[in-house]
Amino acid sequence: MNKIIIAILMIFFPLIGTSELIKTDSGRQAEKETVSREAMSKIYEEVKNPYKYGVVMKSDNGADYLCPNVFMHGDKWLMVYVSFNGVGYQTHFAESDNLLKWRPKGNILTIPGKG
Repeated sequence: MNKIIIAILMIFFPLIGTSELIKTDSGRQAEKETVSREAMSKIYEEVKNPYKYGVVMKSDNGADYLCPNVFMHGDKWLMVYVSFNGVGYQTHFAESDNLLKWRPKGNILTIPGKG
């Protein structure tokens, strides 16, 4: 997971690998520690994914799935995501063994009924 984060940082921060001076808490100047471009390129080559699978989970009722948050718990991948059905937002939960085939497990937060 850390390799993926580093690869993402490499994409969004093109100046990684350059050296700059920073002020320390005591006011002294020190050289900022950086990762070389060569090291970042090596990590990127190791974690890049040439495959694009597109949508891996679709709604049965036409709702849009938003804000997926994927994490691992034990030996399962879990996802918390939000759906919008034209009326309101609901938060759902799903699980996967391989990040490609997801099994919806139900709602976590639903649209409240009329009070």
